Amino acid sequence: MRKRIIMTATGLSLGRMLTFAVVYKPQVSSLSNTEMVLAAAEENPEFILYNNMTLVPYDAKDGGNVGDDFETNSNNLLDYVANFHIFARHAHLTAHTGGNMAVKKVTGKHNFGTAGDGKHLQREVYYIQNLEECANSSFITKSDARDNKAVFGSEMNIHTANDLKEVHVNGIKMDHLSHEEVHQDKGNNQYINFDQAFSDLNDKSVELASKKPNDTIDNSKFSDMNKRIINLLDYDADNGEVLINLKPEVLSAGVPLTIDGLSTEKSGTTIIINVDTNGKKVYEMSSEINLKYIGENGSRPNKVTDFFEDNHVLWNFYDSTAEDMLYKGEVEISRRFSGSVLAPEAMITANQNLDGNIVASKVNINAQSHRWDLQDTTKDIEEEDDKIPDGETPDPPDKETPEPEPEPEPEPEPEPEPEPEPEPEPEPEPQPEPEPETPDPEDIPEVPNTPDPELPDLPDLEIPEPEPEVDPGLTPETDSSAESPYIEEVDESANPNNPLMEPVVESIASQDAPLPKESAGEMITNDTNDSSSSLPKTSNRDTFRFLGMILGVLLAMFGFKNKKKKVDPD
Repeated sequence: MRKRIIMTATGLSLGRMLTFAVVYKPQVSSLSNTEMVLAAAEENPEFILYNNMTLVPYDAKDGGNVGDDFETNSNNLLDYVANFHIFARHAHLTAHTGGNMAVKKVTGKHNFGTAGDGKHLQREVYYIQNLEECANSSFITKSDARDNKAVFGSEMNIHTANDLKEVHVNGIKMDHLSHEEVHQDKGNNQYINFDQAFSDLNDKSVELASKKPNDTIDNSKFSDMNKRIINLLDYDADNGEVLINLKPEVLSAGVPLTIDGLSTEKSGTTIIINVDTNGKKVYEMSSEINLKYIGENGSRPNKVTDFFEDNHVLWNFYDSTAEDMLYKGEVEISRRFSGSVLAPEAMITANQNLDGNIVASKVNINAQSHRWDLQDTTKDIEEEDDKIPDGETPDPPDKETPEPEPEPEPEPEPEPEPEPEPEPEPEPEPQPEPEPETPDPEDIPEVPNTPDPELPDLPDLEIPEPEPEVDPGLTPETDSSAESPYIEEVDESANPNNPLMEPVVESIASQDAPLPKESAGEMITNDTNDSSSSLPKTSNRDTFRFLGMILGVLLAMFGFKNKKKKVDPD
C-alpha cells in the first residue's frame, strides 16, 4: 500500500513538473539561451544574439557636418533648418510622421519619412542623437531616384546581420535602411550642434517679432467673422517679404482663417506671421488655416508631397509679456494647419494635420504631419542677378560710360598710309622690308572696335518659372493608408521594438552571474512572434520547487526501503 502511495506521489510530482514545462516558458530552454548569451559575451562582449542570429558591430561612416549637405548662413529665414520637417530637442511620435527630422531624442512607436513620387527629392537627411523607440518601418527605402543619409549619435549601438543585409540601431531593426546609408558622429564631432542652433533660432524669433509689421490684425479687422480673409495683395512687399502681426484672439477664435494671394513660384513673396501668445501656458490654436494661391480655385489641402517650392508662410509664435519675448509654453494645434512653425523654446502639440517645418523644443505628433520645406529665395535670386555680370567683367561702369567708343577716332591714323611713298624708292630690293611695316597701321583701327559695342548689350539673367506640382487623387483626409503606398501600416498589437527578453535577464540576475557591461543591455534572445510571451514568467521559486519535489521523492523511496528491511524477518 505504501509503495502505491509513494508511486502515486511520484507520478503526481512528475505530472506537475511536466505541466509547468508546457504552460510556462521552458526552464531548460531559457537556461540554455542564457548560457549561449553569456558564452558569446565572454568570448566577445561586442557580439550579441538576436533570434539565434549574431549581430556584428558596424563601424558606420563619419556623418561629417550639416554644412556638408546644406548651405549654412543662407538667406532662408530658417537657414539650413528649413531642410528638416522636425527640428527639436525631443520628438514624441504617436502618429505617422511624413518627414525627416533632426532631433536630440526620438520616442514613439510610429514610423517617419517623406513619401512622394521621387521627382523632387534626391536625398533625405536625418540626424538622431538618441533613438529610444520607433517603428521598424521608419525611413523610406532607397530607390534609383532617391536615397537616405541617416546620421546617429556617437553613443548609439549600430549592428549589422545577415551579411550586412540588416541594420540594427539600439536593438531596433531598421527595415528600410541599408548599411551604406548609415552614418555616425565620431569622437566629439556632432553633425549638428543643437545648443548653437537653438541659440540662433531664438535670435531669429525675437528679431522677427521686433520688426515693424506691414499690418497688425485683431478680430475687429474682419467685416465677417465667418469669412476671415487676409489678402496679401493689399500689402507692398519689403525686400520680398510681408510681415503681419496677429493678436492672440485671432487664432483662438475657432473659425477658419484664409491667407489669400500666395505665389506658387519658388521665388514668391515670403509671408511672416507673428502670433502673440500673450503669456498663456497653453495657447490653443483652434482656427483652421486655409492657404489660397493666385490663379487657383480653392485652398491647398494637407497632403503627402516631396514638392516644396510653394511654401512661403512662416508662423512665429512669441510672448509679448516675456522679457526676452520667447514663448516657453505649449502651442496646441487643434485644427488643420499649413505653413512652417517657429517656436524654439516652446512645445508644439499637433492634434490635427500639419504641413510644413516644425521648429520647437519638444514636438508631439498626435495626428499626421507632412514635410513641406519653407522657401525663402527672393534675396538669393536677386544677389545672383547682381553677381553674374560682376563675375564676368566690371560691366556696370562700362555700360554707363561707353566713352571708349570715341577711341576708334585714331582711325584717321591711316595717315601713315602715305608712307608707302618711300616704297617706290627702294622698289627692287627693299620691298621685303616695307612689307613687315605695312601690317602695323592695319592693326591699329580694328582691335578696339570689336569688343566695345557688345558690352552694353549683355542680357539680364531670367529665372524660369517652375511648373506647379499637381498631386492628383490626394485628399486632406487623415487616413494614412490612403495617402501614399509608401507608408506602411504599423501593427499596434505587436511590439517589434522590445529588444529584451525579460526572463533571460531575470534568470541571469537571480543566479548572481556577472553580466558583461558592454552587452548587459543588448542581449536579445526571444522571438517576437512567440505566442507565449504573454504567459507568466518563470523564476527561481519554480526551480527550487522542482528540486524539492525530486528530493522528497528520493527521501520517500529511501524511507520505504529502510522500513521494508526492518519488517523483513530475514
